[in-house]
Amino acid sequence: MTTHTVQQGECLSSIAATYGFAWQTVYRAQENAELRPLRPNPNLLFAGDVVVIPQREPVGRSVPTGAEHTFRVGRQMKRLHLEFRHDGVPEDGVEFRILGVTAEAIVGVTDENGAIDVLIPSRAERARVQCGEDHYDVYIGHLDPLHAEEASDPRALLADRLRNLGVECADNSSDALEQAVAHFQALSGLPATGEVDADTLTALERTHGC
Repeated sequence: MTTHTVQQGECLSSIAATYGFAWQTVYRAQENAELRPLRPNPNLLFAGDVVVIPQREPVGRSVPTGAEHTFRVGRQMKRLHLEFRHDGVPEDGVEFRILGVTAEAIVGVTDENGAIDVLIPSRAERARVQCGEDHYDVYIGHLDPLHAEEASDPRALLADRLRNLGVECADNSSDALEQAVAHFQALSGLPATGEVDADTLTALERTHGC
């Protein structure tokens, strides 16, 4: 049995691609039955998680001899989804360029929700995104699960998501995080208490997407 210990920046898509599997095959394997309830979102693993790599089953094809045959192997891909808003208003119809994940730039325009939704190679860990006049360095697969009990600083799990949503959070201190949470609560129509209650966590996961 082969096991893989998750490193920071890895997600199930990149791990599965390393071993030549689709992420669904690895995630649904019986050997990972204990991992699934712990990490219900396969895109959010925690460094130190152990993923079991299932045994590969040989695949055979019968072809006639005395002729040339071409076999094509599909490339494993994963979806990159980003949304851009200004003061809460989606930036729709804005030209974007994604660099660093494929040989050529991925280009297009944001949709009516201000969203970019593209397929990129499963092993991609970082991208340079240009949306209009703005540039962003995007670290793919580096976000930790929001409810990871193993986190040494649970406040960082909140702060990372708040920053991704454009909410200013200078550092992970209690005071800075309380102000950022209160700001997010006000934007979400919740009482701006600065306390992280169940409604705030639900709203944060819904707005951030994970």
